[in-house]
Amino acid sequence: MNENPPRWAQSLLGLLVPHRTRDGILGDLLEEYREGHVPAGGVAAADRWYVRQVLGFLWQACAPGGVMLGLLLSARDVMDLAMPTQDYRLRAAVSTYLAFSIFAGIAIHAGWRSRHALTGLVVCMGAAAIGSIVGFATPAVLSVLMWSEVQRNPAAAAALRESFDVPVPVLFAIAIVFGSIGGGIGRGARSVTRISLL
Repeated sequence: MNENPPRWAQSLLGLLVPHRTRDGILGDLLEEYREGHVPAGGVAAADRWYVRQVLGFLWQACAPGGVMLGLLLSARDVMDLAMPTQDYRLRAAVSTYLAFSIFAGIAIHAGWRSRHALTGLVVCMGAAAIGSIVGFATPAVLSVLMWSEVQRNPAAAAALRESFDVPVPVLFAIAIVFGSIGGGIGRGARSVTRISLL
């Protein structure tokens, strides 16, 4: 009897890989799972191996958008420390619209590549998680690097405390909206392009 990797992992992998190479990637990993890892270490070990492979594909799909989002949050924090802003509405508007653009871009690209609208949502959620981690890490690193300045300057301390206020629930809400819409647009655009080229 042929063993199979976890169904959820296979489904997630099917969303993450490009449509044109999907069958080959899924087939190769399944073959390696069944013929190499199950006989060598058993089903549980083979399942762990397969899940690690899927997580690698998930990282590749989400990391670029997550890093861009994290850099946006980090740049906002560094600018607040270097040049304290008087107009938070302008700063908030600029960073919000840039975040919208990042989410929309990665969702449309993901839907286009995979031909699945759901891929946009998955990739945006992963990017939001990575961006949030980077958004928290930046002020932590700045706190260490600027410790003596923070101790002497109450304004710098206040700006640094403000930097830790990463809007995680808002990021995930934006990821859900733009991931769903952008993934659908990417998939739809791919279908329209394919039909018009025939």
